[in-house]
Amino acid sequence: MKKIIVMLVLFFTSVSLVSASEFNLSSEYVIMYNFDAKELVYEKNIDQRVPIASLTKLFTVYFSIVNIENVNEKVLITHEMLSGLAAANASVVGLRVGDQVTYLDLLYASMLPSGADATKALAITLFGSEEKFASELSKYVQKLGLINTNFVNGSGLHHENHYSTVKDVLNFMLIALDNPLFKQIYEAREYVMSNGIKIVSTYKKINDNYNLGLDSYLLGTKTGYTNESGVCLASMAKMNGNTYLLITTKALAQGSLNVNAFLDAKLLYDYVFENYNYDVLYKTDYLISNIDIEYGKNDSYKINLLNDYYHLIKKDADYKLEYQGLTNISLLDYKVNSKIGVISIKENDVVIYSEDVFLDAVSISLLGYLIINKWLILTVIIIIAFIIVRRNKNESRKI
Repeated sequence: MKKIIVMLVLFFTSVSLVSASEFNLSSEYVIMYNFDAKELVYEKNIDQRVPIASLTKLFTVYFSIVNIENVNEKVLITHEMLSGLAAANASVVGLRVGDQVTYLDLLYASMLPSGADATKALAITLFGSEEKFASELSKYVQKLGLINTNFVNGSGLHHENHYSTVKDVLNFMLIALDNPLFKQIYEAREYVMSNGIKIVSTYKKINDNYNLGLDSYLLGTKTGYTNESGVCLASMAKMNGNTYLLITTKALAQGSLNVNAFLDAKLLYDYVFENYNYDVLYKTDYLISNIDIEYGKNDSYKINLLNDYYHLIKKDADYKLEYQGLTNISLLDYKVNSKIGVISIKENDVVIYSEDVFLDAVSISLLGYLIINKWLILTVIIIIAFIIVRRNKNESRKI
């Protein structure tokens, strides 16, 4: 097995940009994140522990990837790997006893059609039993800092001690998506296994029937459903250069089980794509203010941002860039790197960014130099005069 590397996880402290009251969503637990701005866009009950159904398979696939030496190695499907799944009404890909498939097949089969037979095969092959797999997976995510997540199985079948939060799922996905193979599997729509079985994602099945209108921007999806969890969805979308990750759980099930979760996703994605764009708001060459400089070589000192400022820009918001501080400086009082004021950026009169302004080196005029160094210059004159007087006296004595 590969060595498991524990990575740092991102914890959110910022307040979301979009108010939960702006939408009437079917999903009870929601979190939406912008990759580019690294900002929370929307949140609703994000810290509540809830059953996450087959979103569990996101964790299972990633944890399996970091523990598999060779994804092309063959796995023999046994009776143990399939037992109990029919009675539990678990979704399966259709593996049969005696099948020989690769680890890669099992990873795709776990993600796309949400096959519990594939996840159970991974668990038993890698750790000897599903219970051991779930235990080790729980320890792993705890080390990542996901303290509100615990697993009893690798598929998401309901159990009172099997839970997570939408915040934990999103934090986990930010880690998992850095793995190229995980990302490739997560974004796949269909795949042909080595035993000839063609599998398609649950999203593709639903979209073929309902034409959800998400194809132009949806990158990857993972669905889930149990009676207790409701309809769950982890999706990623990109438009206009902006990439978002959205986790939702506990949507109402009606018709095709996952439709409401996708309708929630469409509502949120369409809204943020229409109303927000992550881009540069102010550049460093934007002149904020001029400060009058007394005795400076130039009459004024320009105030600018230290770096270009990028932000999730809302179309109907009012943005202001302001400077508060000294407006006139005499170089008689000038000190290098002294703080002279503060730059702030406001969105609808609320400060969203600020930085201190320090006065850099300023070229001094000749007059300013003479005035600033008058005591030094006077001392030099006195010394020179003294030397001249002494020399004249000495010459007088010689005569």
